[in-house]
Amino acid sequence: MALYHVHVKTFGRGKGDSAVAACAYRLGVSLRDDRTGRTHDYTKRRGVYACFSCAPDDAPTWAHDPGACWQNAETAEKRRDACVAREFEFSLPRELTPEQNEALARDVAQRLVERFGFAACVGLHDFHTQPHAHILATTRVINANGFGLKTRELDNRASGTVDEVRAMIGARINHALAAAGHSVRVDHRSHADQHADAIANGDLARAIELAGKVPTVHEGKGPRARRRLGRNQQVRTRNADHAQRLVTALEADTPLSPTPIPPCQVSTALRPADPFPSDCNGDPSMQPMKTVQDVEYVEASAGEVYAPNSKLIPCTSRFVSVAAYEWALRHCEKPTYVDMSEPVRVVLTFHDRSTLTDHGNRMGASGGTPREQAERMCALAVAKNWTGIEFNGSPDFLRVAFAQALRLNLPVHVQNDEQRALLAEMEAMRNTPKPLTRSALAAKLDTRAGQSVPSPRLRSRRLPAP
Repeated sequence: MALYHVHVKTFGRGKGDSAVAACAYRLGVSLRDDRTGRTHDYTKRRGVYACFSCAPDDAPTWAHDPGACWQNAETAEKRRDACVAREFEFSLPRELTPEQNEALARDVAQRLVERFGFAACVGLHDFHTQPHAHILATTRVINANGFGLKTRELDNRASGTVDEVRAMIGARINHALAAAGHSVRVDHRSHADQHADAIANGDLARAIELAGKVPTVHEGKGPRARRRLGRNQQVRTRNADHAQRLVTALEADTPLSPTPIPPCQVSTALRPADPFPSDCNGDPSMQPMKTVQDVEYVEASAGEVYAPNSKLIPCTSRFVSVAAYEWALRHCEKPTYVDMSEPVRVVLTFHDRSTLTDHGNRMGASGGTPREQAERMCALAVAKNWTGIEFNGSPDFLRVAFAQALRLNLPVHVQNDEQRALLAEMEAMRNTPKPLTRSALAAKLDTRAGQSVPSPRLRSRRLPAP
């Protein structure tokens, strides 16, 4: 059911806060604070569904640019303990779609801007788990001449302005739920006020339900951090005890120098695989197939990958069907949406809003971690029977992409001396013996589960005669 949550807080220099840092975190962008000289980079932050800015009609054009707006907002404050930003955080109902929640957040932000005259940036987070919105607003009104007076009425909780904002947000949420055809509603009032109103209206069932409810107390970062610190200490202690027991149990038969790990363990045995999708409607050269009779089974450290036999899937650089994309990526991550509306490309969208664009003879990725991008690209390259692959990108991406291609025995074509040196380094690392780690010890102990651990014995050795 829809839950009501609204939290209003301020950011002040006396607490070490920065409006530029708060904006960068909520929008998932990288901004530089000219006042402190620090760059706040949150481009790798996940969970940001959408972001936008709002400002009065007569505001300057830079008010819609988050970087310029919050730099000017920091400059407008002269005191070292000044309040530099104010945030309105509220939950979004799960009954609404992401598009409907985005429209609801825009409606609330626009009403706040019209009511108080400040500039604001909005970030929408965690639409697949706990959807909520952050409206980060300036503490001064803005007009054609720039920032003006402070919005003092929001600083005084006794004035009732904050309660007015809470009621407005609850009313807009209920309006959005009603427009979407949902019967559930939210109430901005406290449980005590709702209980008194239910008794006055004669709704005893509702009054009994509210009598047993305990309001949720917002603790803040401090108590949560202390609880997290205690749990982490317990985990460290438990892990240390477990590692010591592993070492004691396995030191009797653990070799001092582990055997080298081959680059890729390939089994010559033929194993059945899932049938390749028959609705290959993207490429005319792709013919419908009943089942895959034999495949080459490749076992890598990151998981299992079934590389299709080239005799069964024709070598092609064009597109495949929707089912074929899902079949190729089933060991990485299933796409949530496949857009094949354009004849020159196919766009695969995943749950975190990251995309993989297939242009036929080349692929491009946006969003997600470098490891996820490399795994998805290499999986599609193997499924399309490419004889080689070239990579472009950052050094972090190239490192994980080369490693993934080597695991799949996919030839890598380097483009310059830097890539050639990096590829040689990755190949050398795969041929280097790896030290025995805790995870390896745990895996060995798991394989010996149910068996008695032999006690260490002292062996005597006869010395040679002088």
